Amino acid sequence: MTSEALYKSIFNDLCKQIEEGIFSKGDILPTEAKLGKKYNVSRVTIRQAMQLLAENDYVKKIQGSGSHVTYSPVKTTLDRSSKIRSFSEEMLSIQKVPSARVLKFELIFASNQLAKELDLEEKDPLFYYERILFADEEPYCFEYGYMPTKYFPDFTITNLTGSKMKYIEDERNFSLVYSQQIVHAILADEKLHNYLKVSLNSPLLEVTHFAYTKEALPLHKTCTIFDSTKYQAHFIKIK
Repeated sequence: MTSEALYKSIFNDLCKQIEEGIFSKGDILPTEAKLGKKYNVSRVTIRQAMQLLAENDYVKKIQGSGSHVTYSPVKTTLDRSSKIRSFSEEMLSIQKVPSARVLKFELIFASNQLAKELDLEEKDPLFYYERILFADEEPYCFEYGYMPTKYFPDFTITNLTGSKMKYIEDERNFSLVYSQQIVHAILADEKLHNYLKVSLNSPLLEVTHFAYTKEALPLHKTCTIFDSTKYQAHFIKIK
């Protein structure tokens, strides 16, 4: 068997194991040395097979950590255009059932930074919350945010277990016209590892989102953290 046939054969075998759940999403594959011994081939051949796995979105190589399985039979790429849509709307559009679990809900007072970001006075009261967003009972995002009480005096945990956007637009009658989004790359810590069922130190994206009315009034600040192999943010710029 040629070298090319060897690594493709190994690639196909590993693909089958991943698809059948022998290696699940978030698992780390055996080292190149162990795989080389198992298949009785050189590390160069194993490296070629692993590269092919990465190119086909079965694994993601993380320096110093190995090859992490990213394949999931429920993996979904979401088209998040310039239109502001809630998580619930996005999930329902792809026939998934959205839900949320609230982890924290408390009254805080605006720091100098939050006051500047949300056009408030320092020490103005805000609701702070943390929640996990699910689709078909699988965790997709960890979200935390700030809702000024001057705009949302009757905001409750119940609004967080449903659609926050529906509350803002239908119950409080605000029209969200545009948003500002800031994207950061982060690594999963112990908390995010537990919340999102991802590997420790796996790469995640954090999107900080400010929503505005047509009068340029910033209504709230929301930060969403997610695994981009499952939930992807697409941004459209118009000239």
